[in-house]
Amino acid sequence: MLRLLFAAGLAHCISGGIRAEPTFLQKIDYSGLSEAAVQDLFKQYQVDFEKSYADVAETAIRFDAFQQSLQRITDYNRCLLYTSDAADEE
Repeated sequence: MLRLLFAAGLAHCISGGIRAEPTFLQKIDYSGLSEAAVQDLFKQYQVDFEKSYADVAETAIRFDAFQQSLQRITDYNRCLLYTSDAADEE
C-alpha cells in the first residue's frame, strides 16, 4: 500500500503536479554516500527510533529496506528539485 502511494505521488510529481516546495524542507541526496555512511545512518535510525532486531538476518532485511527508503527519498527530492526549478523558469 505504501509503495503504491509513493509511486502515485512520484508520478504526480513527475507529471508536474507539484510546483514548489515549502521553504522548511531540505532536499537531501543520499545517492553518493559510501556503504559505511549508510550503515552509520542506519545505526542512528535504530537509536533515534529505538529499533532492535531479533538476529543478523532480520537486521540485514531491515538494512536493505532502509537503503531502498533512502533511494526513494533521493528520487523524490530530485523530482521536487526539477519541478521547483521548472516553476522558477515560468
